[in-house]
Amino acid sequence: MCGLLTSCDVAGTDEQRSDVAANGLGVTSIAVARHEEPGVNVFEVRGLSANEQELARVRLRIGALAEVRDAFPEADVGSELVFSAFAHEQRFVTRETGSFSPVLSGDPQIESFVRLPEVRIALASAKIAWPDESDEDAYSTTSCNSGQLLVSPLAKQCCFGGISLNATVFVRPDGKVVQRNQNPTGPGTGCRASNGTGSCSGTACFYGPNGFSKPVFNSPPVGSPYAKIYTNTMFQPHCDWGWWSSPQTPEFLDATGTSGLACGCACDNSGRTCYDGTQPGTCGSAASCTTMGCPTGSSGGGGTWNY
Repeated sequence: MCGLLTSCDVAGTDEQRSDVAANGLGVTSIAVARHEEPGVNVFEVRGLSANEQELARVRLRIGALAEVRDAFPEADVGSELVFSAFAHEQRFVTRETGSFSPVLSGDPQIESFVRLPEVRIALASAKIAWPDESDEDAYSTTSCNSGQLLVSPLAKQCCFGGISLNATVFVRPDGKVVQRNQNPTGPGTGCRASNGTGSCSGTACFYGPNGFSKPVFNSPPVGSPYAKIYTNTMFQPHCDWGWWSSPQTPEFLDATGTSGLACGCACDNSGRTCYDGTQPGTCGSAASCTTMGCPTGSSGGGGTWNY
């Protein structure tokens, strides 16, 4: 028998089981597994009932994925992150392969599952984590400003706000919902590691030249192609979205930004932004990546944080 907050191997599988404290979802244990598919690493956390029925799941796939190439044609590798609970599902695609803090659309069962302490511990082992929120913090949402966005494309219904991590959440012209977390240091300090302060080089930087993480995409489900970005007051006010079969009245304004499309992070761990001349667009007054001796293109980071 597995103990509370302890794990045990399951014979004949790569899973480890942990019992879960009583909760409103009926999840009594979780099964954590890692395995490999051709060119892809897979991590899963499954929430199980007392009779072994799967109630919820988080699945992370990292590697050369068709879903990533569909969203980012120039990307060689990336990640797909799927959250599901009681037949509800949220699917995210991103270029990021190191750390993940996705903004979950407000499904109460999915939110409740990932907030279980045992699940949070398991997810953190795969660097899927959210900072702990404080009841003393004040949360709010507002329309995005130009300093938070790129010059292109148009960010429709753009909301800025969040719980623990501020983020921009908006609809891209092709209908996909895009989310990007802002570096809490600064806030918005660019070219930093996932802790917000550490040094990094090129594409290894979690927060890019404009102080936001790599974009995460959420595609519309069949039959509900219209997204609405809105303020969700569950837990604390934060940017959220839902899908409808017809257009909805927007809560937030459309916006474009001032950040250039050809910006990358320097390769010298300095935290400086550099201009990648192999990418379309500009990068303000930033020095050339080539002049700094940094690689350009997909290996150099220029455009990596674009949406």
